[in-house]
Amino acid sequence: MAKVAKSGVAGIEKDAPRSGRPSDTRAAIQARIIQNTMQRKTKDATHWRCRTLASELGTNRAMVNRVWQANGLKPHLVRTFKVSNDDRFAEKLGDVVGLYLNPPENALVLCC
Repeated sequence: MAKVAKSGVAGIEKDAPRSGRPSDTRAAIQARIIQNTMQRKTKDATHWRCRTLASELGTNRAMVNRVWQANGLKPHLVRTFKVSNDDRFAEKLGDVVGLYLNPPENALVLCC
């Protein structure tokens, strides 16, 4: 109640500054998380996972997850179309697309 009496409603709308020095390491870690996610590949997988990147950078997975969410990073989603290196890829692709464009009569076409 003393806080309201001293500074009015404005005093409870925002927390007062706290003691201690602001953390420079948090901003540095956030920058490294973003840089590594966007510019580096992991050695053992197709994309970064929270725990893998956290152990690489010496932080925890919750920090990595918070930075990814705050910056809209989703390394598990692929933004480009992957073309197979199968020699018969074009032939198989034609068969699959043909089923969708011209399905057999009284047939149900499902994709898995």
